[in-house]
Amino acid sequence: GEDGEDEKKKKKEDEDEQESKKKQEEKEREKEKEKQGEDGEDEKKKKKEDEDEQESKKKQEEKEREKEKEKQGEDGEDEEKKGSTREAPLTPPRVRGGLVLCAVVSGGPHAGVLFLAASHHFTYAPLAPSLPLHSMCFEASDVGAHLMVAQASGWEYNGRDNDAAFLALSCAELATAIVTSYRLRLPLLLMRPRTSAVGLFDL
Repeated sequence: GEDGEDEKKKKKEDEDEQESKKKQEEKEREKEKEKQGEDGEDEKKKKKEDEDEQESKKKQEEKEREKEKEKQGEDGEDEEKKGSTREAPLTPPRVRGGLVLCAVVSGGPHAGVLFLAASHHFTYAPLAPSLPLHSMCFEASDVGAHLMVAQASGWEYNGRDNDAAFLALSCAELATAIVTSYRLRLPLLLMRPRTSAVGLFDL
C-alpha cells in the first residue's frame, strides 16, 4: 500500500513537472511571437519611412524640374524679346527672322547684296534658276523653305539696261519660281535690280 502511494506521488510529481514544462514552453512561444511581432512592426515602420523619404525626394525633384522649366521659359522669352528688338528695323512686314529663304537669282552684285542682307535674318538657301520645276519644288521643300525671292525677268528692262537684262532671269525661269511658290504655298518676293546703282534692288 505504501509503495502504491509512493508511485502515485511520483507519478503526480512527474505530471506536475511536465505541466510546468508545457506552461514554460508556451510562455516562451508567446514571448517569441511578441518579439517577432515587434520586429515586424519595426520593419513596417522602417519600410514606411523609406517610402516617405523616396516620395519626398520625388516631390523635390519635380519642384526642381518645374523651376528649371520656368527659368528656361523666362530665358527663351528674354531671347525672343532681344531677337525681336534686334530684327525689327530690317525685317520686312509679315516676315519673321530665323526662317528659311530660298533665292532664285542669277549671279551679279545684287545677288551678293541679297545674300548679305538676307543671311542676317534668314537661313539663306540659293536655288539655281535653271532647275526644272520638279527639282526646284523638291529642293525648296527639302530645305523647309518659308519664303522665296525670285529675280525679275529680262523683258522688264526692255532695252533700258543691257547689263541688267543680261543678268536677269528668263521668262521660263521666273515662271518656274512662281509655280514652285504656288505649289508649296510660299510667299514670293520679286527682286528688281536698280539700273541707277550697282548692287541695289527693290523687293
